[in-house]
Amino acid sequence: MIQVTGLAKDLEEDQDETHGLARSGTPFYTAPERLLPKAVVDARCDLYSLGVLVYFLICGRLPYDPGGNWIDTVLNRDPIPLSLDARVPASLERVIVDCMSRDPNGRPPSARGLLDRLEALDDMPGWTQEEARAACASSA
Repeated sequence: MIQVTGLAKDLEEDQDETHGLARSGTPFYTAPERLLPKAVVDARCDLYSLGVLVYFLICGRLPYDPGGNWIDTVLNRDPIPLSLDARVPASLERVIVDCMSRDPNGRPPSARGLLDRLEALDDMPGWTQEEARAACASSA
């Protein structure tokens, strides 16, 4: 039995994790290797979750058909292409899809590696820190 907990944790609840495979994470945002026994879990798990989150923010839905067994989906299915729902430059779509690779070696090696890839995109409109601050200030 696999038990997966989400973003919130009841600190008063008995935290016995001796049953089956106890994992933390939110279904569909959980990296596939976190669902496997004795898997190597590192920062690339977070990049997987970030890829799913960015996909959701762009499309307004998860990258997988939510029907069926979510564990089977995360372990065995590729995400639905972003381009079916949103106008996303192909280079950005590739970075997001790479973050959601079922194979951790297919993901950027680190957050720095992801940032380097994003900064290298040449078909993205520019967005500076000053523009971000101005946008936040105007919406406050």
